[in-house]
Amino acid sequence: MTGLFGGTDTDTLDRLFDDAVINGYNGYTAWYVGSVYTYVCSVFTQMEARQNARYPKSITWNRARKQCTLCNGAVIEFRSSENVYTLYGLDINKAVVDEQTMCNRDAWRAIKNALLRST
Repeated sequence: MTGLFGGTDTDTLDRLFDDAVINGYNGYTAWYVGSVYTYVCSVFTQMEARQNARYPKSITWNRARKQCTLCNGAVIEFRSSENVYTLYGLDINKAVVDEQTMCNRDAWRAIKNALLRST
C-alpha cells in the first residue's frame, strides 16, 4: 500500500506513525520529507517526544540518522529535500511531504519514483 500525504500537522504525522505500527513489517519504510534540514531536525525532536508518549518502549530512535525503528521492524526516516540525491535509489511505502511548494521538481520526481518502486 503506497501513499503520499500532504501537510504536517501533528495529526498527519500521527497517521504516518499509526500506519507504520498497524501495517508495518520488517522492510516497511516511511518518510517525512521537509524542505530544510534544520526544520526536519526540529520535527524529529518533537515527534520523538510525542510518539514516545503514545507508544512507550516500542520505538528505537537514531538521532544521528534521523530515523526510528518500530517494534515490528518498520522504519520511519526524516529527510530533507535540500539534497535531492539522498532521495534517490530507495523504496518506500509512505511519505509525508512538508512545505510541498518549497520542494524542487527533482525532489518530487525522486519521491514519486521511490513510492512507485515499492508497488
